[in-house]
Amino acid sequence: MYEELREQANDYRADVIMLDNAARLFAGKENDRGRVMRFVVTLNAIRPTAGTLLTAHPGRAVGSEFSGSSAWENAARARMCLSDREPDAKIFDRDGEGAPTSDRRYLAKRKTNSARDLRTFSCENGVLVPEQATSEYDVVYAMSNQRDERIVLDGFKELINGRNQQPTDGDSSPNNLPKLLLQLKLPNLKRSV
Repeated sequence: MYEELREQANDYRADVIMLDNAARLFAGKENDRGRVMRFVVTLNAIRPTAGTLLTAHPGRAVGSEFSGSSAWENAARARMCLSDREPDAKIFDRDGEGAPTSDRRYLAKRKTNSARDLRTFSCENGVLVPEQATSEYDVVYAMSNQRDERIVLDGFKELINGRNQQPTDGDSSPNNLPKLLLQLKLPNLKRSV
């Protein structure tokens, strides 16, 4: 099955490979660091240019984010945790204080060098809907601004290749990129720049 998956991922030139879940795919002992490391390395070799996402359930202990050895985290480049409570939140007490709400979920990057660590979702008709994006580090925010980025990149290419101009980021320069882009009068550019 591994070879078939590798062939399909490469035939389709997959950018992302999502595998669900670690318990179904990994037949070894999850506390055996060597086997875990070899397994994760093997997954990354399916298509080295793709991002590989492996889902796993946390341990059964309340508030646990781990199951098995630390090799699961150490072998991966990043780890994310989807939970019904904010990261590092107090576990609720007998009176229900701190108990999770039924309609909120938190997606936290737990192993990464990124500045943004948390994304909040609400559950609407069984679908997780992200809250309004507000940060440049936020994936949803970045995706919503790809159109603007595309306009700027197309304008930049036109300046370099079509008009032989070398834009700069200097505010007082006659070749300031935003000023030159506005002169091109590309559609919807005024809002973007």
